[in-house]
Amino acid sequence: MFETFENICVVKDLTISELSIAYLNPSGYNGIGGFVGGIAGLNYGQIYNCSVSGTIDVDMYNAGVGGIVGSAFTGTISYCESNVDIYGTGRLGGISGQINGEISVSNCINSGSINYKFNTQSGCAAGIVGRCINGVVNYNTNNGEIIYFGEKSDSSSIKPCMAQIVGWLQGGTVVGNKLFGSTDYSKLTSSQATYCTNDAIGR
Repeated sequence: MFETFENICVVKDLTISELSIAYLNPSGYNGIGGFVGGIAGLNYGQIYNCSVSGTIDVDMYNAGVGGIVGSAFTGTISYCESNVDIYGTGRLGGISGQINGEISVSNCINSGSINYKFNTQSGCAAGIVGRCINGVVNYNTNNGEIIYFGEKSDSSSIKPCMAQIVGWLQGGTVVGNKLFGSTDYSKLTSSQATYCTNDAIGR
């Protein structure tokens, strides 16, 4: 299940059922940053053929939150499946909240719902990777619903990036992914939904 090769940690053939993670800010505290994932909060290794189901609820602005990995910077996440319902305010992804670097997310499946709500600034939500600064997101499948569930607001500063595969693509490659889910941003005005789509990439 856990192996190490040349100082690289490998997690494979791991199944986690009935996962329950909750981080709710105390009143008056605006949490910033952090990494929360069903298997790893922060990943630099290889995660292969793993499955997670359950719920993650994180009220922390700018956190990387994912069904498999919160944020990843090197390594691979492949042939993994997430059936995790995620609720949060930062960078949310069915597989990884954010990737940045020499990281590949491939042949993974998300069937959980990704529920984003506005906190203090705009965020990202997608079925596979919330925010891709650099990396590869290829041949994945989203079956889940990406939902804006926060309260309605007239604020023009709310511009979340929502899509089925990658919410915000700042760099990298997104190829060959399958879209069987949906994106619900009906609570947003047309201006607020500038970067929201039912397609693969929001922005």
